[in-house]
Amino acid sequence: MIKIGITGGIGSGKSIVRRIFSHIGFPTYDADQRAKSLMNCNTEIVGEITSLFGYGAYQDGVYQREFVSKQVFSNPDLLLKLNQIVHPAVKLDFENWANNQKTEIVIKEAAIMSRQSGLDKIIWVSSPEELRIKRILKRDTHRGEEQIKKIIAQQKTENEFKEISDFEIINDEKILLIPQVLKTISTLGISI
Repeated sequence: MIKIGITGGIGSGKSIVRRIFSHIGFPTYDADQRAKSLMNCNTEIVGEITSLFGYGAYQDGVYQREFVSKQVFSNPDLLLKLNQIVHPAVKLDFENWANNQKTEIVIKEAAIMSRQSGLDKIIWVSSPEELRIKRILKRDTHRGEEQIKKIIAQQKTENEFKEISDFEIINDEKILLIPQVLKTISTLGISI
């Protein structure tokens, strides 16, 4: 089985590219959505997050993302500890999901990815920072521009994404996405 990762910074358009792969017929895994599910349903994760952040991390059994986000984005040590709880669980969940697919190729979308992620190829979705900020302000109305810039500053730089990626898909709202996805599929030697 070939495991392909789609990564990029917040607001770059990873999800749009993943959905294009899905519409073409590839099984896709949304790591962010699965993480949210695991953070609400996996009792071990719930316990570890509650121990780390206190009872404000959950209200009526529901993970309070905004409460936790406010704490971690001003405290890199807390963010690291949160990632050490969630990322191994998501990685295991992805492996279990992938092993249950009946196809030769699966796609995983995740903001945090490395060469050690267990993926065969990595696609980086790039986008100009100003456009990313504009998209996030429209999508996440609870976030301000300064908070978004702080999040971007904590993510990989363009050079860091380039270093880990095999392919780049540019999402600048000028170059069409579907032809870029089809070219990437062709370069991978995959027939559709």
